Amino acid sequence: MEAPGGLTMATRKRNPKREAQLGFESLSIEGGLLSPEWLSKVAQLAGGAQAEPDYRIPKGLNLRDEIGRYWRIAQAHWSEFAAGQAGNADPRLVAERFVQGLLSQSFGFVAITQTEPIVIDERSSARRLAGHVARLQPNGTPSAAEYRHALRQVIGRCVYGVDLNPMAVELCKVSLWMDAVEPGLPLTFLNSHIQHGNALLGTTPELMGKGIPDAAWEPIEGDDKKTASALKKKNKISDKVEYDLFASRPRGDDEVQAVARAVATLEAAGDANPDALAIKEATWDGILGSNDYRHQKFVADAWCAAFVWPKQPGELFDAAPTSELWRQLRDGQGKPLSLTVRTVENLSGLHHFFHWHLAFPQVFARGGFDIVIGNPPWIAHARRASQPLPPGVRGF
Repeated sequence: MEAPGGLTMATRKRNPKREAQLGFESLSIEGGLLSPEWLSKVAQLAGGAQAEPDYRIPKGLNLRDEIGRYWRIAQAHWSEFAAGQAGNADPRLVAERFVQGLLSQSFGFVAITQTEPIVIDERSSARRLAGHVARLQPNGTPSAAEYRHALRQVIGRCVYGVDLNPMAVELCKVSLWMDAVEPGLPLTFLNSHIQHGNALLGTTPELMGKGIPDAAWEPIEGDDKKTASALKKKNKISDKVEYDLFASRPRGDDEVQAVARAVATLEAAGDANPDALAIKEATWDGILGSNDYRHQKFVADAWCAAFVWPKQPGELFDAAPTSELWRQLRDGQGKPLSLTVRTVENLSGLHHFFHWHLAFPQVFARGGFDIVIGNPPWIAHARRASQPLPPGVRGF
């Protein structure tokens, strides 16, 4: 289904045995609850709080009334759909009638037309892209072998993933390997593309460029409020201290470039035979163990650790990475306290900080990802302010 604003959705077939019976074409829909003017605002990141006029609600009614009305209509359509499934009617016609009635009468779409079928599953994007790549072969229509080779290329070069669950990371690799199997070749190298971490908890060069924010020292559950207040005050004072940039040459830029070059070399290397694959695996392990990478990760982890630092009196107070101490860590000035290092590493292990720019420098060197699919959704529920993506996240 293609909704206003260019968002494409489709049905996902969960039962392959009934696929032939229940499959139906996706629907192209023009119009809907949101007016073109409002969609234009959202596209330009200018949307404010949503109100009744944005939903074309008649005077005298409120949003809650309308939601209740259309919910009851949707329930009636669902009851009819369930009854049709239980009877002898054609499942395809039952499904089409349900979808069209639901979209037109509950969601307010005004024009519904059939288009080419689109089926989405976990690996369909890679498969569709592989089809396009395979068709670029000079022979015209690609053979099965050419399609398999193209799919291996797409999975090895274009697909990235992050998950908080280590088992999910391994299962993702196995799933992609099953798709990327090509006779006579080893499994493609995916360790640098499918990684473990918290995709929502990390930092960026832009954020770190402002130092540790005072908000990092707000007390959270289990913190001592007086200690948190003292750390915030200490952070503000350190922000005002004049910092001698020439006392020690900052290491950050050189390290970032060194890691980016190493990853670029890794990406360019092949994995078409067991020896090449072994070299690639060793190269990736070497990048993760390099001083440049480890220092950059420690600096980013320390920035994130400030937000969850145990704000308690005593040694942890002195070891806390307030702005002045954090800048010293960033620029390699002096040796950090062992308690600071140990606590940052413990917090990183507990929360699995993940820094996208450091994990995938080859992607951001090209301007970022073309598409990001994730959870949770960014759009708020009804009666709450809309949440358009900020420019930085949108560019990401």
